[in-house]
Amino acid sequence: SSVELELPADLPVGTHLVTATYGGSATVSESRATSTLKVAKAAPSLSVSLAKKVVKKGQRAKLRVLVEDVATRATVLVYDGDDVIKSTTVKNGSKKVNLPKLALGKHRLRAYVVTGADYEAVWSRKVTLRVVRKK
Repeated sequence: SSVELELPADLPVGTHLVTATYGGSATVSESRATSTLKVAKAAPSLSVSLAKKVVKKGQRAKLRVLVEDVATRATVLVYDGDDVIKSTTVKNGSKKVNLPKLALGKHRLRAYVVTGADYEAVWSRKVTLRVVRKK
């Protein structure tokens, strides 16, 4: 036979011991079993997109950040290569971010979700922004 039990939704990340006990009956003796349950970190989804892939020198590009499967707010770092160029808080999953003015040339941008103990760290895919001369 088997037993199903419902565990709390807020069970913290980590390893937990779960023990089931049957008190027995007139025909079946009592029984006890212990098992290990591992609650893994959640893996959020992170994506970025540019409002425009090309901007003129002196303009600020706009980046849309979408974070799914996390609590109502998340801190996101925006990188240009290996350098952090913006830190922002995303509330309720989505935010349009004004980036700083960038130098002429190609910039490979990506975002990183700063996670807590209950979430995996996640990077977005890279998007390419070109900054061109004013005409």
